[in-house]
Amino acid sequence: PDCRASRGHPNTMDVIARSIGGFVPIYDYQTAKEYSELLLNAQVVVSVFGALSWAFGGINMITFGFTLFAIVALEAGSDRLLRMYTIFVTGMWIMDVVWLALWGTHLHKASVPWYNMGLSEPSTTDKFATVPKFLLAMQSITFIIRHLQILLWSKMWDLDFGGAGGPGANDPYHNMEAHPSIPPPAAPVQYAHTPGVGDDAYVPPSSGPGPANPPAAMSPAASPYKPPASGPGPAQ
Repeated sequence: PDCRASRGHPNTMDVIARSIGGFVPIYDYQTAKEYSELLLNAQVVVSVFGALSWAFGGINMITFGFTLFAIVALEAGSDRLLRMYTIFVTGMWIMDVVWLALWGTHLHKASVPWYNMGLSEPSTTDKFATVPKFLLAMQSITFIIRHLQILLWSKMWDLDFGGAGGPGANDPYHNMEAHPSIPPPAAPVQYAHTPGVGDDAYVPPSSGPGPANPPAAMSPAASPYKPPASGPGPAQ
């Protein structure tokens, strides 16, 4: 089903996204998208390191899969997939809360150092001792990132993910590229000042490639050309 509300009748998710997104001081979709991509890349790295634990690391694999889903949705610009991930990220936040409530205390009390990836002391009887604290650290970072993701994705929902017709449709920078500005008007008519003429007089510009004031014709008296003599010709 389509997650979008009909025009003029916002659904529950629209109201929730507008309420949460109001706390984010971002007002264009492209900026929110750039920050979201940065958080997704950080979440990929954290999930990969958290999945190195041999036990209780399944939540990082789930997070890794949903992160790839979000990256594909952003690259494809699919409005439907973007809205689906916004709902998924809220569900994953609840999953993080449950996981930390169930296993966080036990992992914190583990006697194995954080850099140990599965070795335990032979004398220990704690079944959680083989779980490194490094996993708890990675999951804690993921939980912090999840809060920022909820804020950003709610803001992008409130911005309609750049427009239902395509990503970036509501972005002012995108509109400037899609609809170039009106060309400037033609150059104004030039007014020239001629000596002896009032300043308010209009002198039209010259038309044609020739000079504005052609030279006056040279009088025959001033011409350097001398016609040949009109006497009898040379003898044959």
